[in-house]
Amino acid sequence: MGKKELVAFVGPMASGKSTIISHLLGVPLESVRLDGSRFIRESNSNEPRPHPQIGHNNMKSCTEMPEPFLEEELNIYLCDTPGLEPVRPELKLLTDVFLQKAQKIRAIVVVITMGCLCENRGAQFKDLIKDICKTFDLQQIRSRLIFMYNTIDA
Repeated sequence: MGKKELVAFVGPMASGKSTIISHLLGVPLESVRLDGSRFIRESNSNEPRPHPQIGHNNMKSCTEMPEPFLEEELNIYLCDTPGLEPVRPELKLLTDVFLQKAQKIRAIVVVITMGCLCENRGAQFKDLIKDICKTFDLQQIRSRLIFMYNTIDA
């Protein structure tokens, strides 16, 4: 087969990008409650398949750089990216360059949460859209742009 296509998952830190990719790759997950909050985690910590690490440590993302994971059945890469936060400009630049240079981007999945939409009148969502417009030619990607609303806020 020729070059594999890539589906890039972008969005704010803690929006669930790594968790969604892990789920799509078939990693067993479970929902747990801790101190009144709900979290998703791997139900088997010995999962042999390559997949993104899920979770955060003191609001520091586990995803430090763009990383593609092969979904073998579909023969496509699902690319996890760091959260696009203004406080992490070096990671945003790295992600932008990676996505601009990646060939055969099949889709860009923008993962958003209620907080992204509602806090500060949607300022985070507006900034995310501005970032996407700066990184890509919107006319070229608009038919491949997918918005995914994640109902579990971290």
